[in-house]
Amino acid sequence: MNAAPPFTRRLIAAWLVLFVVAAASASLAGFEFKDGDSRLYARMAHAMAEQPVSAWLSPHWPAHYYKEGLFQEHTAVFFWPMAALGVLGVPEVPAALLPNFLYLLGTLLFLAALARARHGEEAAALAPLAFLLSVAGFQYLLRANHETALGLGVAAAAWGLHEVERRPWAGAVAAAGFAWCILIKGVIGLVALPALGVWALVPGFSRRRLATLAAGLLAMLLAAWLHEVAFAAANGHSFIRAYLDIHLGYAQDQERASPVRKLRNAAYYAGVVLWWFFPWSLAWAWSAAKSARARGWRVDVALWSSVAAAVVYVAFFSMFDRRASRYVFSLYPLLAVAVAPPALRLDRLGPLWARYLPRAGGVLLWGTALLVAARVYFHLFHHMFYSWNLDHAADP
Repeated sequence: MNAAPPFTRRLIAAWLVLFVVAAASASLAGFEFKDGDSRLYARMAHAMAEQPVSAWLSPHWPAHYYKEGLFQEHTAVFFWPMAALGVLGVPEVPAALLPNFLYLLGTLLFLAALARARHGEEAAALAPLAFLLSVAGFQYLLRANHETALGLGVAAAAWGLHEVERRPWAGAVAAAGFAWCILIKGVIGLVALPALGVWALVPGFSRRRLATLAAGLLAMLLAAWLHEVAFAAANGHSFIRAYLDIHLGYAQDQERASPVRKLRNAAYYAGVVLWWFFPWSLAWAWSAAKSARARGWRVDVALWSSVAAAVVYVAFFSMFDRRASRYVFSLYPLLAVAVAPPALRLDRLGPLWARYLPRAGGVLLWGTALLVAARVYFHLFHHMFYSWNLDHAADP
């Protein structure tokens, strides 16, 4: 088996050091989650850790919350890594933070591998940095939300779809990524299939990639069915029926939403994509506009495949009456891969990228260590400064 590329080894080492810095900073500063979702999920996972594993399909709302009884807004799968750490004696907050770091590490590794396969070693070094050093990367670095887990599933499925032409076994990775998306985020996770479908097929039709997408759909259905059977055996009723009952109000709102409202939603999500992936979104949008004017989309198919995926994300979530900026977070891994070549081609920065990016492991090590220290500081003392968004709404 081939050894991992040097940048991959540096990335893993840097991320481990980063987690130690984050854990130490958070511990010394008395870190606690500020956003309601992270607090809720950490608390629920901690309670699950005190129950037998046989009860892990049946998480309950905490006492004295605005709801009570079984938690059926999402599957329980998301809580299992946090609960497992709790069983090992890890305190509530670190047990919720560590899986988030692992999801991000997995996402960065898939990003580096995908960018390397598509664009070369310099792009493999820049793509993880672009993902981390963005507004979204800063915001979700210290959270316990579904979004980073869903991003991992999308990144894994994207890598598998790209590599299945050379490595047939990569199709299994893609199928696992799709199944992970549906188990983590339910209906929201469905966006991965059409988005990655256009992302994989815009560069050119491929029977093997089309078959992989079909396998991904089957994997999603199988994962949902297995969870349904297990949940019904544990709780005596259907999870899917309860899940749809809870979310039926959103579907009804969708039916009542006017076309004008949906157009406003589209503008909102387009703005979210540009802002949350800032500053790299500037290079992405500028390169797409330049390509459309000068050479046509067929020249930069890798760039335009990400544009097509972004259009699917915007269209998918615009159909719903409810809006939340976090819904499009799992798109950013695809944008990070796409933005690397345009950023490398920037006239004055190109020589600097080529010279220093092969040694970006050291940049990542020190840069992200400073980033996470700043993240802890702002989290504790200037929370409202960086969290001005719509994420205060309850997560459907």
